[in-house]
Amino acid sequence: MGEEMTFSLSGMYIFHFIAYFVICLSVELLNTRLPSQVGYAYLASVFIKIGVFVLIFKSAIFGANELNMTERLSVVVPMFVFLIFEAIYCGRLMNSQQA
Repeated sequence: MGEEMTFSLSGMYIFHFIAYFVICLSVELLNTRLPSQVGYAYLASVFIKIGVFVLIFKSAIFGANELNMTERLSVVVPMFVFLIFEAIYCGRLMNSQQA
C-alpha cells in the first residue's frame, strides 16, 4: 500500500509549478511586445521545459531500476496537469487579444 518512491514526488511538483509560473510570465510579457508570436513562444517553452525536466530528473527516470506503474504515473500525471493549466492560460491569453 505505502510504496516507496525512488524519486522525490514533491520535487517534481515543485519543478512543474516553477516552470508553469515562468512560462505564464514569459508568455504574458511577450504578449505585450509581440502578440502574434505568443503561440510559437508557448510551444518552444513546452519543449524547453520537457528537456530541462529530463536533464534534472534523468537519474530518477532512466536509472538502473525500472519504474513500476505507480512511479510511471507519478511522473506523467504532474506533467500533464501542469501542461493543461499552461495551455488553458495561454489559450485564453491568445483568445483575449483577438476579441
